[in-house]
Amino acid sequence: MMTVWSKLMVEVMERNARAFSRFLQQNSQFVVAVMAVLALAVVGDPAFAQSGSGASSQLASKGTDALGFIQVAAYFILVVAVIGSGIAAAFGRMEWATVGRVLIGAIVVGLAVTVVQGLSGLSSSGASGT
Repeated sequence: MMTVWSKLMVEVMERNARAFSRFLQQNSQFVVAVMAVLALAVVGDPAFAQSGSGASSQLASKGTDALGFIQVAAYFILVVAVIGSGIAAAFGRMEWATVGRVLIGAIVVGLAVTVVQGLSGLSSSGASGT
């Protein structure tokens, strides 16, 4: 039996989820712009990573740390998404085509760093590849 407070909390959470979904739908360009700015802030310029000056090497170190954290968080979320969608499809709560899309998305996210490094010519240590 749900108490009054738990019902109220569920209603508030559902209302907030709907409002956030509407915000994302109406402001998709804003969301993409924020994601691009965050990506540029994390990646930075490869020249900063190669120089040995104090401020730029600290910036590169912080960027590398942030990228590592984002990668670990993304992998954890993807593992949960793949397992959850597989279980949901096994019990008939999700179509198998959707599970395939989740798997393709997980592969794309998992290979993103490798693809960017290959296209930019940078190795994982940040040195220019020859």
